[in-house]
Amino acid sequence: METEEREVWENLAEWDNLENPLAPLTEEQQKTILELAAICDQKLSVEDESTESKTSTLSQSDAKRNADTTILDSFASLMSGEKKIESSQQFYQWYSELEWEMLQEEDAEYRAYLAQLEKHQGDCQEMLQQVTGTLDKLSKLNSQYGFVSNKTTSLHEACEQMLIDQTKLSNLADELENKISYFLEYEKIQSQLSSPTLSVHGELFRNILDRLDKCIDYMQSHPQYRETSTYVTKYRVCLNTALSSVRGWVLQALEQCVQQAKKPDGSTPTTGESYAFTLLYGKFRLHADKMKQLMTDIEQRHEKGPEYEQLLSDCHAAYFSQRLLLLRPSVVASLTDLSTTYVRDHCTLSRCACTFILRICHDEWQLYHQFFGLKSELLEDYMDQLCGLLYDLLRPHIIHSNHLETLAELCFILRVEMIDEHINNNPEQLSAFHRVVLQLLSDVQERLVYRAHIYVQNDIVGYKPVSGDLAYPEKLEMMESIAEGLQNQATQTLGRSVSVSSVSSPDTVRSHTGSNTI
Repeated sequence: METEEREVWENLAEWDNLENPLAPLTEEQQKTILELAAICDQKLSVEDESTESKTSTLSQSDAKRNADTTILDSFASLMSGEKKIESSQQFYQWYSELEWEMLQEEDAEYRAYLAQLEKHQGDCQEMLQQVTGTLDKLSKLNSQYGFVSNKTTSLHEACEQMLIDQTKLSNLADELENKISYFLEYEKIQSQLSSPTLSVHGELFRNILDRLDKCIDYMQSHPQYRETSTYVTKYRVCLNTALSSVRGWVLQALEQCVQQAKKPDGSTPTTGESYAFTLLYGKFRLHADKMKQLMTDIEQRHEKGPEYEQLLSDCHAAYFSQRLLLLRPSVVASLTDLSTTYVRDHCTLSRCACTFILRICHDEWQLYHQFFGLKSELLEDYMDQLCGLLYDLLRPHIIHSNHLETLAELCFILRVEMIDEHINNNPEQLSAFHRVVLQLLSDVQERLVYRAHIYVQNDIVGYKPVSGDLAYPEKLEMMESIAEGLQNQATQTLGRSVSVSSVSSPDTVRSHTGSNTI
């Protein structure tokens, strides 16, 4: 305790030491203290002068009063009779008491000062105890603060670690939920597929197909998960169920189109009728938008699995079978009508029949692409069947044609009018028609070569002239006079000239005579 008090007193002594103070003041603080001291000195100088006079007067009066009071107290006991001096011993005793009181009176100022010092000492000791207690409390508070700070830091670190763990667990939970969702989709999809209100054109159906594709892809890409093979089988069953709905709707829609396209008596309209185009194409185009949207979704997925490819192939087959069922009788009837109309004019028959099939190919190509977006191999087979009807019609006429001019004109029609003017401008749409035309052209050329060979053998190599054939130049002059007469007659009646160069040409005459011979 004494050591602590000594340290306190030493600290107080060194508190404002000029050389090494414990609490040094800045220059600005020292300047402020000096200014305050100057102001206080000015204010207290006047008050000190007035208070000094008052204090001196009061001190003198108080001292006198105290002295009088003290003396009176010394004699009070004697005067009141409390004490009696009856012997010298009592007198000496009273005198010694009086002397002691006088000594006490003389030392009163010092005793008061001593009492004040003792009081200050007590106050200082009490203040020292309070400072010591405060320091102890501050030290305790500091230790508690350090403890709380450490605990707070530990708590903060623990909270951060818990947040990290929570984030990891949350991510793990999300990942698990994402993985499990692919297994839980089966019940939802199966329930939705069994709903009687499900439509293959609705957004829900497309959503089901998307989810099935994702689930199948996920199962196939994670074979290490348990029961993935089982769920792949389940999802493929659901996919086949959904695609069967699409297949059934497509077939039903196509059959409905065929029934609507037929005439009221159930027969197929021919292309010669005025309303035939509306029945053969208009009824189908009414369903084209819905089916095109559905087929576009299937075509976009055809690379995701064999089920989509099979469905697309089945839809193509159903479409072409229904179209062929509807269109074949009409095309056959129209070609038969043309064959009956132009039974002796092979060139006109070929031109009209080719133009008719050309228009059919163009219309069928457009109608197909109103239903589907991707090209199908069955489209070429379908076009080949339609164009084959043209080949079946014209080939008998070609192989029985004996006139070289007719065969030459047929070559011109097929080569120039069909291939050069039509097929070369649109080779993709008319590829099947191109193959049939080339086959017909080959047959015509073969027949032309054959008939030319027969003509050379019979009419050139085996030619035996008669007297009329050798009447030259009389025969030419006669032909020229006939041509001039016809020219003059045409000039008089029509008022315009007609070129007769081809008529007067010896080659032309020979060709006409040759044709008659053939």
